Amino acid sequence: MSSATLLGTYLVGQRLTSRCQFDRSGVLTDPTSITCQVKAPSGTVTTNIPPTVVKESTGIYVLDWTPTAAGTWVVKWTATGNVEAVDEGQAIAEASLI
Repeated sequence: MSSATLLGTYLVGQRLTSRCQFDRSGVLTDPTSITCQVKAPSGTVTTNIPPTVVKESTGIYVLDWTPTAAGTWVVKWTATGNVEAVDEGQAIAEASLI
């Protein structure tokens, strides 16, 4: 599995897209089940499943989300069944200077 992980700095309130690609032996494959967890700087974890997690095409899933506080946000994708995989990425949210 490979993931287009979120790495970088964004503004609080800026809509972000996390995209994850799942493959089996190099062939894009849909997992039997998929979750995408988002951990806020406060430690609160929100678990997202379809339909919040959207299938873009075979083996490619996206989650749109918006950081609501400054700090480090962690996104964790977990796939089971046809594809067994876990991947994480992070984004830094900063408060506006205005």
